[in-house]
Amino acid sequence: MVFSSPVFLFVFFPLTFAIYYLAKALTPGKNQLTNYWLLIASAVFYLWGAPKTFYLLLFVVGILIDYWIAIEIGKDPHAGKRSSKKSRLLLALAIALNLSFLAYYKYANFFIEELHHMSSGFLAQWQAVILPIGISFIVFHKISYLVDVYRGKAEPRRNLAEFALYLLLFPQLIAGPIVRYHTISSQITSRTHSVDDVFEGIYRFAIGLGKKVLIANQLGLVVDRIFEQPPSSLDPTLAWLGILLYALQIYFDFSGYCDMAIGLGRMFGFRLQENFNRPYTSKSVTEFWRRWHMSLSSFFRDYLYIPLGGNQASLHRTILNLWIVFLLCGLWHGAKWTFVFWGAYYGFWLTLERLGLSRWLEKVPTVISTVYAFVIVLVGWVFFRSPDLAFAFSYLSAMFDVGAVWQPRMYDFGIDYAVYPKVLLCAVIAVVLSFTPDSLYGRLQLRSDLKLMTKSVLSLALIVYSISNLATGTFNPFLYFQF
Repeated sequence: MVFSSPVFLFVFFPLTFAIYYLAKALTPGKNQLTNYWLLIASAVFYLWGAPKTFYLLLFVVGILIDYWIAIEIGKDPHAGKRSSKKSRLLLALAIALNLSFLAYYKYANFFIEELHHMSSGFLAQWQAVILPIGISFIVFHKISYLVDVYRGKAEPRRNLAEFALYLLLFPQLIAGPIVRYHTISSQITSRTHSVDDVFEGIYRFAIGLGKKVLIANQLGLVVDRIFEQPPSSLDPTLAWLGILLYALQIYFDFSGYCDMAIGLGRMFGFRLQENFNRPYTSKSVTEFWRRWHMSLSSFFRDYLYIPLGGNQASLHRTILNLWIVFLLCGLWHGAKWTFVFWGAYYGFWLTLERLGLSRWLEKVPTVISTVYAFVIVLVGWVFFRSPDLAFAFSYLSAMFDVGAVWQPRMYDFGIDYAVYPKVLLCAVIAVVLSFTPDSLYGRLQLRSDLKLMTKSVLSLALIVYSISNLATGTFNPFLYFQF
């Protein structure tokens, strides 16, 4: 189930919202009953359409193990300072179990396929492993919880239902943002609710739904058609158009989904962290990764990069740490060589910036550094979108074929020609929203006395128009659902 599906919009969310606030009315000032209801709703949300019994058993066992280990670690009087050997061993065991679970479901098919190719079909009887949705985010939430308890940044959760709610809370369950335990632990038991929260949540959800349905889905119609063509048949214009539209599609798809998650959380009293900060305005690759999928970047920084030594060690060790982080970041996105190369690609550019390129970028005009960063990101998206490395390099050859002659013509993608003006309009809106300078946004702030009315009208318009588009079309993919 995804937020832009009819079953969520017309059945799941209205029922969940209504019963939640009925439970809230019955127990004013308390969150216990509402937490139980949210846990039940989140479990239904997650298991919708999944092999229920098997995955439910796995997650229940995993939750029980992490729950017990965290309590044992929490008994250590030196937590966060000089933890005991027992605490270190328990933490290592819990992380190893969770990463093993992730590795099996996410990477077993990849390694078996590689062995299959090397063994000339010896493993032909292998039955592919089905990837549980949201597994990467759930595992990272578990690690966040365990490490926060180990470091003394949070107390272990004694109430098992509340711990399970942190892991399964449906707004952030499928695609994030990755919620650190210490940032939300107090909200589980003592969050507040207000009419303003509900209105702000609806507004944020409407913005996200519009970004997903009205922009990302429309751009995806053309993107998919371009990437279905053999790269050798593409001229540079079409190749650049395809990857530009894909860059906009994936940004509005993923950031739109995160907007919906943040809005839903706000409606239920939760403050989830921001996950995007207009990344295409970045003036370096380093800055891009501070603005793109910020919860993932900060997770790798705090739970991997800094424990490895971060940038406090020698330059060579710092560069090695960067490469380790981004190779694992690439592999986290999927078990394909294209993702591994994508991670290495960013490791290369971040190394160059660490070695001095960033100092040069600070001296050049902003437009030059912004174009530099955006082109680097566009090339990276080629590897992210391509089915394999051969396709990616062929696509890049088409993009940078300087000897090709540009000939304006109407491309036939098998789409009704009436769709083109709509896609063009969506692309223009996406570019404007992506590249408007921060200083201009500051000038567009609404007066406080107009905010409520304006946001209410805009929310209603976006929701109605988005639903009408969903009702009249069948193209409604979610790009980050696979991760």
